[in-house]
Amino acid sequence: MGIPGDYAGSRIPEKLARFRLRWPAITFNVTSGSSEAMLRDLAQGDLDIVMAVTETPPPIKPRHVWMRQAVWVHSEATKLDPDVPVPLVCYGEDCACQRVAVAALRQAGRGCEFVFTSRSLVSLAAAVAAGFGVMVMPRGRAMKTDLTVWEDAPLPTLPELYCGIYVREGRTSKAIEDLADYLEELRIEPVELDEQGDRTVAPIRASKAG
Repeated sequence: MGIPGDYAGSRIPEKLARFRLRWPAITFNVTSGSSEAMLRDLAQGDLDIVMAVTETPPPIKPRHVWMRQAVWVHSEATKLDPDVPVPLVCYGEDCACQRVAVAALRQAGRGCEFVFTSRSLVSLAAAVAAGFGVMVMPRGRAMKTDLTVWEDAPLPTLPELYCGIYVREGRTSKAIEDLADYLEELRIEPVELDEQGDRTVAPIRASKAG
């Protein structure tokens, strides 16, 4: 199974452990990487299930797909100078969040500089918290960190991202199909408290597969 790097520390490991209670004979080999590479491995039969995040419509038909808003995140230590390139904190691989950040800045006539790259979300969040720069994340993932979504950022508006769960074509086991359907619950984001203390859920919009 392949999952995006920024989801490696999310609810997925816990959900896989719970799923194993239903299918005790199932063994998992979970890897992370860029969505493009994992989808390629899926097409080649090297992976059975992939969760991918892309900035354009899925290249292959997903079993489940939904939309997530990309957002800028920052911390109290963040300082931006409008006269210099925007400092970006991002994964050390080509990913959808990195591409939408660069594209949005370029369209707005702003340059950028990669000041901190890592494959670890913990390291990236620490870099943003320390003031290295800003980062782009799906809104739901940003809510799971100690970082702040920059709602009124002096930066260009970002698009929605496509989040999908893909299953290898051909003969697949009942367990694999059940796992893909079970992971579809990831579209339900955690709640957060607004300024009045009311519980809110990160906006989400479904997109029909196929």
